[in-house]
Amino acid sequence: MAASKFDIASRALVRIGAKPIASFDDGTAEAIAAGREYEAAASGALTMHRWRFASDQQVLVALEETPHDVWAYALQLPSDLLVLHTVRAGGVIVPYDRYGDKIFCDYREDVVASYTFRVPEYRWPPYFVDAFTVAFAATMAMAVASNVEMARELREEAEKRLWPRARFLDSEQQTTRRLFRSRLLARRF
Repeated sequence: MAASKFDIASRALVRIGAKPIASFDDGTAEAIAAGREYEAAASGALTMHRWRFASDQQVLVALEETPHDVWAYALQLPSDLLVLHTVRAGGVIVPYDRYGDKIFCDYREDVVASYTFRVPEYRWPPYFVDAFTVAFAATMAMAVASNVEMARELREEAEKRLWPRARFLDSEQQTTRRLFRSRLLARRF
């Protein structure tokens, strides 16, 4: 389901009984409200869970500048990063501090960041599009329709039904991790 941000915003607007939009710049009240709220809502939804479809890894580039304090090296973070999850060197998680668009650590070579990035809408899976559309409709119910009850119902639908389903479907996008069983647990069961 390839969708654009305008398709998703239009679906949300239609869901609350408003007119669809073709862009955020078409001058209508719906377009102005959707344009004002959309990016923050999309980035917020992408960062509320560690979505597999929005996860990436990248080898970080060491910078010429050196940190002034504790750390030995400065490395550049990816430009599309929303949330940094781990930093590894040689496959081992390493300590670091984040400063703006850089991290400082004691490793320079083969440093890999695992992170959530801003996925373009055409790459969003259907389960995420559905949940986000209803959540965004709740935002638009307040911004466009000033309908508190509708906003509450839509938010509840998203939070209690659609987001849990989306998280479940997304969790199946990786190998199931085997539970660690100690000898003590093995004896008990």
